[in-house]
Amino acid sequence: MRRIIAFLCFALLVSSFFTSCDFLLDIGTEEPAVPSADDDSNTLLGFPSNAVSGESQIIERDAYTLLFDYDTLLPVWVSWHLDADDFGDTEREDSFTPDPKLIEVYQVEYEDYTNSGFDRGHLCPNADRDITPESAAETYYMSNITPQNPNLNQQDWKYLEEACRGYVEEGSELFIIAGVYGNGGINDEGKELKTYKNPKVSDATEITIPAHFWKVVVIIPDGDGDLSRIDEKAVAFAVDFENKPVPDDLSWKDYAISIDKLESLTGLDFLSALPDDIESALESRMQAGI
Repeated sequence: MRRIIAFLCFALLVSSFFTSCDFLLDIGTEEPAVPSADDDSNTLLGFPSNAVSGESQIIERDAYTLLFDYDTLLPVWVSWHLDADDFGDTEREDSFTPDPKLIEVYQVEYEDYTNSGFDRGHLCPNADRDITPESAAETYYMSNITPQNPNLNQQDWKYLEEACRGYVEEGSELFIIAGVYGNGGINDEGKELKTYKNPKVSDATEITIPAHFWKVVVIIPDGDGDLSRIDEKAVAFAVDFENKPVPDDLSWKDYAISIDKLESLTGLDFLSALPDDIESALESRMQAGI
């Protein structure tokens, strides 16, 4: 019943927008959100997109900024800045919570994933934001969570996250964007699913299963004036995983592709805040970490 009532409210709220199939549903603001120019801004390098084909919403938090797709009930992308000031010793609590910034009918809940055979995979990881309990808790909103093959989540995706934190510990700061695309993943039983709806929950939300997980990483030495210090020599790379088990004889670096290639696969535009010549140089290069 709560979903039906919320849906009717949502329909009234957005009906005036339906003159176009592409729009940004940014609740509480009159204008689409724009990237901040502050060094530690989560979107300093630009928004990959402000909307998708259908209804979507930009959500800005201290921990990250994300674009949520109401059609798939998944984040299209999540963007964040990472440096040593983001690390702490907050104990991990696994407190997965519906996102209160989303319209209720589209809020994904913890139980919606149960028995799906997929992990509740973070895009912005808890360990990147454990400086305070409040920051860590923001990573557990279900808008930052995706159905991810357990083997991928617990191995190469995890190892990539650890590598990024390792670069910070060695004196770098990072700009990271992560997301999903496509439809259809392999669960822990080897079954390919395109959607999942928990049969034991009467009002469960049907979850879209993404086919790919990706990440874009830009690495620069720690310092001030971040945007002006990113030049053609900066380290920038993209990684693209299928949502299925990863072979034991491969590492996350074996999944590296150019940022240009990832743009063609996702339809997103990365690093748009950089000068065109620098953006072109970084996006065309093939790299895999430092």
